This record gives sequence, structure tokens and C-alpha cells, in this order.
Amino acid sequence: MGRRAVIGLLAVSLTACAAAPAGPPPAGGSASTEPAASPSVGSQIVAVVGTPFYLIYKTVVCAATIVIAPPVAGLAAISDRDDKDVIRRRIDEGTTQNCGGSWVLSPTSP
Repeated sequence: MGRRAVIGLLAVSLTACAAAPAGPPPAGGSASTEPAASPSVGSQIVAVVGTPFYLIYKTVVCAATIVIAPPVAGLAAISDRDDKDVIRRRIDEGTTQNCGGSWVLSPTSP
């Protein structure tokens, strides 16, 4: 069991390394813009260790959304409400927010 946990953490850390910020901008850039501050070491550690938890929480929330959203959308569609298009749009936006986007916890900039 411990070996699987170590392999899982190594796999997660590899994805964090793959998402590391790129090097400096090309020499053709303007000199007046300041380079973006890179995330701190602590922020990167929290991102690597927190990604499995974030993945679990996001999976649970997305699954709950997928279980609840279609029946509610169906009920709204067969109702005689004037705002059923608004309800459907909000359900679609909520599903996109809960299930879309990155599934990896990214480090924050200072």
C-alpha cells in the first residue's frame, strides 16, 4: 500500500513539473514590462501535495453535479416557466464551473 502511495505522489509531482512556468521571454520583448513573479517554493509544495485532495474533491463535486443537473434541466424544460432558458443556462454554467477547467491544483504567485 505504501509503495502505491509513493508512486502516486511521484506521478503527481511529475505533472506539477510539467506545468512549471516557462523560461524568460524572448529577447524581442519590450524592456519596460517587468517579468512575472514565479510562485514561491511553499506554494509549489502545497500545489503538489494538495493536488490529490483537490482531485478527489473536484471529482465528488462534479459527480454530484452530473447526478443532479440533468433531472433539474429536464424538469425545467417540461415546465411552463417563462425563465426555463435562464435556468438551463445557469445549469450549464454550473456544470462547466464544477467539471471543467484544470484538475490540477496550481501554485499561486506571490
